[in-house]
Amino acid sequence: QLTDCEVVTVEGEKIGRVKEVMRTGGTEILVVAGAEKEFLIPFAASVCTEVDVENKLIILDAPEGLLEF
Repeated sequence: QLTDCEVVTVEGEKIGRVKEVMRTGGTEILVVAGAEKEFLIPFAASVCTEVDVENKLIILDAPEGLLEF
């Protein structure tokens, strides 16, 4: 259900689209394909503050440093 969702920060910056969901046994990890690189984002309520599956949109409140690598 989360695959192909667009990921956008709370500030409105587009990060990319969910390419896959990695199941780790703990918190699932979203693999997000951006324009130039991929991001690994924990699928946790504190990070993914809004998930709208119907409209294929995830709002991200990224902690400092999460999107820098």
